[in-house]
Amino acid sequence: QRRTLVDPEPIRRQAEHLLRGSGRRRGYWDDYESCGDDDELKRLVESAIPFLEAGDGRNALRILEPIADTFVKDWTNYRYTHDDEDMYLLFADLGNLFAEAILSADISMDERRNWVDTTMEWQAELDEYGVEDGFGVATGAADQGWDDSELQKVLNGQSNEATWKTDDRWDDDQLTEIRLRVLERQRKSDEYLNLAMVSGEKSRYATMLV
Repeated sequence: QRRTLVDPEPIRRQAEHLLRGSGRRRGYWDDYESCGDDDELKRLVESAIPFLEAGDGRNALRILEPIADTFVKDWTNYRYTHDDEDMYLLFADLGNLFAEAILSADISMDERRNWVDTTMEWQAELDEYGVEDGFGVATGAADQGWDDSELQKVLNGQSNEATWKTDDRWDDDQLTEIRLRVLERQRKSDEYLNLAMVSGEKSRYATMLV
């Protein structure tokens, strides 16, 4: 893993620059038209992926946090008034990457609580502007981590019931998929198989067996 921490401020400035150039003119919206910088913003978000693949969730978080914070502020102040589906969908990507980074990082319980508060605050702001598929998955990842006792029983093969899951099936399914991806990367095949079986992911279970 990378020994030095990524500096988030240049990433924040780059995100602000890209969002300023993506349709907004002179501080307000007029004849909105995507300028092509949306793809650049997606690439900036995806710059966290190599860190995730290396198991460096902490640095992935240091990349994703300034992007998400800037994006939420931009959306609630300017962008929400326009039908920008590509950018709307980017919130779901950000939420999923955040969840994966949290589950990949070696962070304390206090840090996880802080991420619960941060992601809930972002989502509360987005809820007011019609963005439902945002940071709910990330909040679930930060809240549960890997410590949930019922989840641990499943991972250790001591239970065949997914009692740790919430009433939000979509978030739970997404979070399970992310957990499996992290377990596969960490080469925890037994835990992967146990979670896949209990969660009804039969194709993933069979693929791991092969």
